Amino acid sequence: MSAVAHELPPAALNAKLIALIASSAVFLGVFLSGFVIAEPAPYDLYMVGLIIVWCLFGLRISRAAAPLLVLLVVMNIGGMISMTQMSDIAGTPLYLSVSLFLAFTAVFFASVTSVQPNLYRV
Repeated sequence: MSAVAHELPPAALNAKLIALIASSAVFLGVFLSGFVIAEPAPYDLYMVGLIIVWCLFGLRISRAAAPLLVLLVVMNIGGMISMTQMSDIAGTPLYLSVSLFLAFTAVFFASVTSVQPNLYRV
């Protein structure tokens, strides 16, 4: 053994720290999804913030997640169009907004896990 310390370059430390923060943020989102008592749930508030922050710092929608995004948005647009034929639309706007939010969270999780599949192993 020598007294010389082997130091990692700062870029490697920063990359590891960012990966740790990112995986912890995704873990917390998945963890909070199990605690829904009333609307809005902690999961909803956390995921809105997480998706916004992740988009600001470079969320890449992968080629595999793009069809999911398109199909879910088209489905919600169909729901909005079907609202024109309903006689009572009391709870429908809330239902459609929650459906669109859950579609965006599905695309978020699909994009995050497809970019770094080794980071989020089960």
